[in-house]
Amino acid sequence: MHRVIAARFLGFLEHVPASQVSERWLVGLRRSLASLIVVLSCSLAAAEQVVEQVSWRELDEAGKLLNGQFVPAKEPDDRDVLRVENPGAQARTVTVLLFERPKISTLCHAIVGEVAHEDMGPASHLEMWTTFEGSEMAFTRTLSPDGPMKNLAWTSDWRPFILPLYSVKGMGPPRRIELNVAFTGGGSVSLGPVRLVEYGADESPLPDVTPPPEQPIVRPNEVGQVSWAQLDDAGTLLAGKVARGEPPDPTEQLVVEHAEEERKSVTVAVIEKPSIDGFIYQVGGWVKHDDVAPGSYLEMWSTMADGRRFFTRTLAQSGPMRNLDGSYDWRPFVLPFHSSEEAGLPTRLEINVVFAGPGTVRLSPLRIVQHAAAPQSAAGAQAVAARGARPGGWWGNRTGIMVATIGGVSLGFLGALEGILGGLGVARRFVLALAILEPVCGLAALVAGFVALGLGQPYLVWFPLLLLGGIATMVGACVLPAFRQRYAEIELRRMTAMDLGAGRKRA
Repeated sequence: MHRVIAARFLGFLEHVPASQVSERWLVGLRRSLASLIVVLSCSLAAAEQVVEQVSWRELDEAGKLLNGQFVPAKEPDDRDVLRVENPGAQARTVTVLLFERPKISTLCHAIVGEVAHEDMGPASHLEMWTTFEGSEMAFTRTLSPDGPMKNLAWTSDWRPFILPLYSVKGMGPPRRIELNVAFTGGGSVSLGPVRLVEYGADESPLPDVTPPPEQPIVRPNEVGQVSWAQLDDAGTLLAGKVARGEPPDPTEQLVVEHAEEERKSVTVAVIEKPSIDGFIYQVGGWVKHDDVAPGSYLEMWSTMADGRRFFTRTLAQSGPMRNLDGSYDWRPFVLPFHSSEEAGLPTRLEINVVFAGPGTVRLSPLRIVQHAAAPQSAAGAQAVAARGARPGGWWGNRTGIMVATIGGVSLGFLGALEGILGGLGVARRFVLALAILEPVCGLAALVAGFVALGLGQPYLVWFPLLLLGGIATMVGACVLPAFRQRYAEIELRRMTAMDLGAGRKRA
């Protein structure tokens, strides 16, 4: 930015008539400004080290623009621009830049530059995804209301932006850095020349923001693998063919091709009785795809002990759950699933490649991992039971909702029936029996609800019991005396009428 301002000011001085200022003053001013530029450049260089400078003009001339249109500078001191448009109203994420194996040696890096935008939807933003050698992925997004990380909502003139990321040592160096423009609606974005920079250990890309303390990286626990070579040797490979690769690409690859225009789902792996004893697990690896039809994705089906099946699909616009549209070099992918006590643990995992049309997909060997959570294994369940709590709810969330719904409707129906029959003064025994049974059942439900609450049962176990039990007890306790008095008055009127009738007969 300081170079642009200085260049424009120097251009202004070039056009100042010599009659207005002395030549000696003009030369001195130019030298002072040049010295100031050097000082500013040295001070900024001490704060950030440029790893790679991006020229949209050079990428366009080399035919390497990923997306968007190159707009050359109209004036010598203006900027070259990459213009990216989204003509439709649908959300869309556009990848505009890839840094493959950048030479970053520090734990903090950033993409910086200038941006302008027109008629953008709310919450539109720039996005940086960093893929590390250890297959972890991390992102940064410009979602702030102001400052250099301001979002791209509505319309804005040229302003600086920054996408910083703090890493940790355990993740290793970045393998790929990706710059995206995320549209939440229509609009256009213009990007000036951008650069990839890195910062030292005690330096921060943002003012008044100190680097975070070093944090140990916690990786999930690996519980299984799928090797394509072993399946091929055993004659149990379900689809595709096994190929060899050279590092840094996966040395073992499964190549799945589809040449037809129709949609097709290809099952590539089935894991029977996976060694999973936690409710949060995922299948992951690396994927590469070439000329794949839009709408293609990876898919995992989890089959539970009760026969129910749940799916996970890579349908995101970016990140490790990105879809398989078009072509993309090797990147990590994950197929996660978060089960529950009601659903239980998986007994079968099925991994599919779903083609929406022709294309080629390559997969590295798969890893099955689970994340730390509440105790879900047999040992964990025994530990929970030893503390006086049950290793699961008396029923699941769906059953709890059904209990509350059916119980509430039943109480309403019986209350209306009691009111109608009691008001008419008929079915005395039935109405009084209901009025007595109602608070008795309510008290039983209250006791069960308090027991469930004391045992640490889920919310949808103890809450319906306490709610329905409280309503039934209070309503029954209130209406029973009223119904008794009502029927007593009716009986008294009947007996009085009978006495009057007997008196008239004797007379």
